[in-house]
Amino acid sequence: MSVRLGFDIGGTFTDFFVVDEESGEMIQEKVSTTPADFSAGVAEGVAKLVRERGVDPDAIDYLAHGTTVATNAMLEGAGATTGLITTEGFRDVVAIGREKRTELYDTSPTKTPSFAERRHRVGVRERIAADGTVVEPLDEDDLTAAIDELVDAGVESIAVALLHAYRNPVHERRIAEVVRERTGLPVSTSAEVMPEIKEYERTLSTLINAYVEPVLEAYIGRLESRLTDLGIDRTLHLMQANGGIVTPENVAGRSLHLINSGPAAGVIGAKRFAELSGITDVITLDVGGTSADTCVIRDGEIETTTEGEIDDIPLQFPQIDVRTVGAGGGSIAWTDRAGVLKVGPKSAGADPGPACYGRGGTEPTVTDAAAVLGYLNPDYFLGGEMDLDAAAARSVVAELADEHGLDPVELADGILDIAATNMAQTVRLVTVEKGYDPRTFALACYGGAGPLFATRLARKLGVGRALVPAVPGVLSASGLLNADRRFDFSQSRTLELAAGNVDAIDDTYGTLRERARTVLEGEFDAQRSVDLRYLGQTFHVNVPVPEGPVTEATLGTVRDRFDATYESIYGQTWPEKPLEAVTWRLRVTEPTDDLVVSGAAEGVDDAAARKSTREAYVDGAFREHAVFDRYALAAGATFDGPAIVEERESTTLIDPDSSVRVDEVGNLLVDLHGRE
Repeated sequence: MSVRLGFDIGGTFTDFFVVDEESGEMIQEKVSTTPADFSAGVAEGVAKLVRERGVDPDAIDYLAHGTTVATNAMLEGAGATTGLITTEGFRDVVAIGREKRTELYDTSPTKTPSFAERRHRVGVRERIAADGTVVEPLDEDDLTAAIDELVDAGVESIAVALLHAYRNPVHERRIAEVVRERTGLPVSTSAEVMPEIKEYERTLSTLINAYVEPVLEAYIGRLESRLTDLGIDRTLHLMQANGGIVTPENVAGRSLHLINSGPAAGVIGAKRFAELSGITDVITLDVGGTSADTCVIRDGEIETTTEGEIDDIPLQFPQIDVRTVGAGGGSIAWTDRAGVLKVGPKSAGADPGPACYGRGGTEPTVTDAAAVLGYLNPDYFLGGEMDLDAAAARSVVAELADEHGLDPVELADGILDIAATNMAQTVRLVTVEKGYDPRTFALACYGGAGPLFATRLARKLGVGRALVPAVPGVLSASGLLNADRRFDFSQSRTLELAAGNVDAIDDTYGTLRERARTVLEGEFDAQRSVDLRYLGQTFHVNVPVPEGPVTEATLGTVRDRFDATYESIYGQTWPEKPLEAVTWRLRVTEPTDDLVVSGAAEGVDDAAARKSTREAYVDGAFREHAVFDRYALAAGATFDGPAIVEERESTTLIDPDSSVRVDEVGNLLVDLHGRE
C-alpha cells in the first residue's frame, strides 16, 4: 500500500488529505492552525492521522504542502532585515514606486512598503546599457565598502538589483559572489528572481524574495525535522503561485514564487473534480477562515496572470489569477464610523477564533452568524470533535444587533448577505471585467465555509448551477496531490516582431530552455509565449508562440493571435502597425499522475442518508430543513431544498427551489431553478 499526503495551512485550520494510490480511498482531517509556529500544527495533524486514522508513515511515498509562510512574512512585516545593492543613483527607485492608486479620491494613500529601509539601500558604481553592453565596469572597492556598510547596519539578507541586469547579469553575479565570500549572508539577484524590464517591479520583487527567503528556509527546516521525528522521511513538495509543485532545493533563490500560492492548490482541486463531472467552465470560490478566493477556469484551462498583487503590493511573476476578499468564516462583523454594518477584512483567525469556538472570541463573525441561523450543528462540528457554543454566538451577535436596533436573527442574516455581496463583487472582477458572463459558468464552492454560500452567492450572480466537490473542506490539500511539477522562466529582450529577428528569438528561447534543464533533467512539456505590444505602447498582451523552430510563418501566427486577443480585450486592432516583443516566456511542466478518488457511497438509499431535520433561517423565517449525511449519499441520489448536508469538514446549505444530484465521484450538483 502506498499513499499520497497533502496538507494545506489556512488562517483557522490546517487541512490534511490522504489518498490510497490504488484504491482511491480518501481520508480527510483538520486541526487548528498554530500561528506561533505553523510546523507544530502540521506535526499535530500528521500524528493524529497516524494515531487515530490508521495512516502508516512508511506507506507515505509522496508529500505535498501548501504554505502561507512567505505570504504572511511579507504582509505582517515579519521577514528578514534586508539590504539592497543597486546601481549608484537608483537606491530610491523602490521608494518612489508607481503612481497607481486603488482609491482615486484618497488624498493620503498608503505607500507600498519597500522592504528595505533607506539606510539599508546602497548604490555602487557600475552601469549596464539597455542592450547589455558594459558602459562602466563594476567598482570592486566601492562594492566592498557597500557590503561592509550593510553588514555593520545589521542586515540579515541582501538583494541585488542593478539597472538593465535582465539583459546582462555579469555585474549582479559578481556582486552575489563577493557578498557570499565576504559575509555568508543569503543573497537574491534580480537576474535570477525576475529578469524582466521595469526597474521598480524588478527591484521590489528581488527585495521581497530576499525578505521572505530566510524565514521560509527556517520554517522548512523545522517542518522537515518534525516530520522526520514522526517517521516520515520523504522529499517535501511545495506549491507555487503558478500551480506547480517544486522541491525546497528547486525554490532556493526563488521563494517569491511561493507567495500567494495558498489558493492555487484549491483551484487545481476544483478543476480536477469539475472535470470528473464533465464541467469545463467554472468559477471557483474558496472560503476559509480569513478570506474568500475566486478564480476562473475557462474551457478547462485555469486563468493565469503575470501581474498579481496582495494588499496592493505588486507581484510580477506567473501565477494563477486568484482574487481575494476578506470574507471568511472568521471575518468579523463591525460598525464603521458612519454607522454602517461591515464584514471583514479583519478576522478572528485561529486564536481566539469565532466566539462559538469557546476560546475567548468576543466579536461576532460569519461563523457565529451561521450558528445563530441554525446552519451549523453544534454537536457535529469537525465530526463532533469540537463543540460549538451556540449561546456565545447568539450573545455576541445580539450585542451588535442592539447597536442597529435589529433582531439578532435579522442581523445574522445580514452578516451572511454582506459577506456574500463582497464575494460577488470579487467574482465580477474575474468574470465581468474580463468580458465573461458568470451565468455561463458553474460555481464551485469549497473550503470550510464555501458550501454554506453556494446557493446564496449563485443567486446573486445569476448562476444557474453550483458544484460542491466531493471533499470541499480539504479541497486545497487534495489539489496539492494532483498538481504537476512546473516552472516558469522569462527573459526581457525588446525586439520588433519581424523576419530579421528570427535568429535572435530562437536564441532567446534556447537560453530559456537551458535554464529549464537546470531544474528538470528528463522529458518535459514546454509552452512558449511572448508579451507583445504595438510599437510605442506601454502595456502588453501575452500570446502563445507555436513550438518548433521560429520562422516567418511562426511570426505570422503570433501576429494573428495578438490581433485576435487585442481586439477581444479592447474592441479594435491595427493590423498594419508593427509589433514589439518585450518579454519572452517559457513554461515547462512535468505531469503528475491524475489523482484517483474512490467516489460516492454505494448501495445506500436516500432515506438512510437523511439523518434528521433542523429548523434553519431562510427567506425571512425559520423553516424545517432536511439534514443529510454526506458520506451516506449514494451516486445518483437526488433531493430538494431546503436542506443541509453535513460532513466532518464542511456544511452545505441548499435553499428552497434548488435541487441536488450526487454524481459518481460524490460531487453535489446543485440546480437553482432560476429563482430570483
